[in-house]
Amino acid sequence: LSRRALETESAKIIAQRAEETVKSTIPGHPRRASVGGPLQSSSEHAALVREVLEVLSASSLVTDVLGSPPFKEGRLQTMKGKSAVAAHIIAGSFAVQGAKTRCSVSVQGRQSEHGVECETLVLKLANGEVIEVPIVSNVTPP
Repeated sequence: LSRRALETESAKIIAQRAEETVKSTIPGHPRRASVGGPLQSSSEHAALVREVLEVLSASSLVTDVLGSPPFKEGRLQTMKGKSAVAAHIIAGSFAVQGAKTRCSVSVQGRQSEHGVECETLVLKLANGEVIEVPIVSNVTPP
């Protein structure tokens, strides 16, 4: 084989591996919040769970309790009501598994023209402890 043929083949292999790496870090379905996570009931629910996972991963309080990310999430179980649907509110809970322990996450979000925004986020640990996780967009400057 010529040097040019080897370089061409090497470039193809590198491009293929890069493509496989990108695919492995992006959820393969619009209703998945994470790679390998369960299908959520809608893309809006997946967006809310994805945002919750980002908030949890960024919180040092949460990582101290659950362990380091990535976290494995369960399927969002929503609470339905006519007033919630009319106000474009998504409220529900799902399980999250960390390296150290697992917990239940209660979340409320609102659907807007910008997508889904998380409004409240509460962790319920197995020992009964409840942790309210601050959401950066809700923090007002002093």
